[in-house]
Order: sequence, then structure tokens, then C-alpha cells
Amino acid sequence: MILIFLMTGLIGLTSGAIAGLFTTTIAIQAALLVPSMVLGTWLGSTLFNRSAEAVFRKAAFVALGLIAMTSLVAAFY
Repeated sequence: MILIFLMTGLIGLTSGAIAGLFTTTIAIQAALLVPSMVLGTWLGSTLFNRSAEAVFRKAAFVALGLIAMTSLVAAFY
């Protein structure tokens, strides 16, 4: 699954670069966020391997719900 997200990210990055959508500011912000992405991927993988699938699935749904609610609030304010 991580490979799928990596490939879609690379395709999006390439097409955005070709279209001229990236600036130095965006590149710096992306570079600053890489450590949190790596940490989140590592943490999710570690927790998945250490917990029961049902527990991990519930935690993932809660996290997705929180992300959705945050996005909705941000969209209106």
C-alpha cells in the first residue's frame, strides 16, 4: 500500500513540476515535512504489526474521522 501512495505521489510531483506549479517556498515546506511523514509511516507500521487488526482498524477509522472533521471545519472558517 505504501508503494501505491509513493507512486501516486511521484506522478503528482512530476506532473506538477512539468506544469510549473512548484516554487522554492513549496519545496522548502515539503522538505520540512518529510521527517513527520517518515515518522508517521514508521509509527503506523510498527503499531499495525504489534496490535490486533481490529484494534488498528478502529484506530485508523478514528484518525480518519478526526481528519475529516478538521477538514470540514477548516473549509468553513
